[in-house]
Amino acid sequence: MPTRFSILFIVLSLGLVACGGDEPSEETDCPDDGKKSAAGEQFASHYAVAYCDLRKDCYPDAFEDEFGTTETCQKAVSKREIQQDCDGCDLDEAEGDNCLEAAESISCLDWVDDGALEAACDARWDCSDA
Repeated sequence: MPTRFSILFIVLSLGLVACGGDEPSEETDCPDDGKKSAAGEQFASHYAVAYCDLRKDCYPDAFEDEFGTTETCQKAVSKREIQQDCDGCDLDEAEGDNCLEAAESISCLDWVDDGALEAACDARWDCSDA
């Protein structure tokens, strides 16, 4: 049985191919100097969707004030994540998978009261060698 992440990855990959996903991303200031990884870009894209959906559900008024639209949120979050990659941090793919799963399934109460999303996502980027 495919995991939710696998299904999401397949759907988003097909969407990227259909929409010209091979073109450079406009959301990043990262130079194409070989530091940016395909895994980092994929994670950033998936995480931005999950995080923005959660943020919009949990904080609708603040979301509207800060981002206005889901697309604006996704661009900002994706850019922030890709910047970690560009700065020489390494994505821990297992931790990234855990982070995505948490972002897709966590309740607002667990996120707000317990900091569960941050706990699940803190180790996604290893910047110790950056």
